[in-house]
Amino acid sequence: MHPHQHNIDGPASVLYKKTSMQNRPCRPTDMDPSEADTIVTALKQMRVVSCFDLGAFTLLIYDYLLTLPDEVALIWGSHWTITRAIFFLNRYVPFVNIGIGIYSDFGYDTSNATCHALYSTIAWMIIFGVVVTMTIFILRTWAIWGKNQIIGYGLGILLLAACIAMSVLVQRILKSVEFTPVIPISPNLRGCLITKADTLQYICYAITLAYESGE
Repeated sequence: MHPHQHNIDGPASVLYKKTSMQNRPCRPTDMDPSEADTIVTALKQMRVVSCFDLGAFTLLIYDYLLTLPDEVALIWGSHWTITRAIFFLNRYVPFVNIGIGIYSDFGYDTSNATCHALYSTIAWMIIFGVVVTMTIFILRTWAIWGKNQIIGYGLGILLLAACIAMSVLVQRILKSVEFTPVIPISPNLRGCLITKADTLQYICYAITLAYESGE
């Protein structure tokens, strides 16, 4: 072994077990052990996220097929209204969102710029989906309360506040995200590898949960 090469028999060796035996990756000689450990951890997390995305897509297809007959019978033949438009947005936008997500998981040789664009699109589409879903809840609650204006305006103001808060958080998260190209690590790897990101996503979920609980 060259005196300036690092020993890869430590934690970083896990990275190589994830790849094909026919195409052993060549780790850059300037990668220190801590950097290798960070990449190994990120690769494990990327694999978990990819599995969850595929599972979510499977459930989405299953739910869609289960409810499609009712949609055809009750929705397709009805007149166009705001409620119907919101229904279709809530129904079909997730297919686009999760499709982009799967591409970010398995796309070949995606650049950092492409990964950031994909990640940004996914993040803002999630916010859009949350707004659409919350709007449906508002209409439902408003109808239950006899279309009371105070209830309607109150929920609308809360929705606006939640959207502003989540948008600020998403913008901060997107600015903090850093990607590492996976092809130099191994030609068998696919997708976008996030190696750094602000851990504020849970606040967005907490805001959504609090809003829905309040309704």
